[in-house]
Amino acid sequence: GYAPWVNDDVGIGQEIEAGGWRFKVSEVHKRKAVYFYNDAHVAMGHYLIVIIDATNLQGGTDYFDRNIDPWVTDESGNVFDISGTASGYARWQYGGISSIYTVVDPGNFVRIAIAVDLPDTTGKVLLSTDVGKWIDLGNFAAMASEDN
Repeated sequence: GYAPWVNDDVGIGQEIEAGGWRFKVSEVHKRKAVYFYNDAHVAMGHYLIVIIDATNLQGGTDYFDRNIDPWVTDESGNVFDISGTASGYARWQYGGISSIYTVVDPGNFVRIAIAVDLPDTTGKVLLSTDVGKWIDLGNFAAMASEDN
């Protein structure tokens, strides 16, 4: 079928400058559970954890979600909700990093983690944005899980 992102998608590690931000997906992780200290939050399928490196290029403070509004879709266009709880756990687990709502001063850099619970059969997944750019996150079903 027709894929609107075919000509506009970039890969992991490729920088995008749009919406007052310079950003890239620096890492993706697949896990059955994410942890906050010893407390586990377990996925129905597996979590896709997306780590975004972003710099605020604007003259004032802002937060990433306001301009970029990232979300995860599969090749058929199904949208998967970001899990607030799992994202919070992932932020702790991957080094106390920030959220899409963290306020960033002008010129400052932020590392953001989001987590999405995906069915294990999900194939190609993309991070979609409000700035007309899609980031190819790879084939989820083929990714190795970092836990089990």
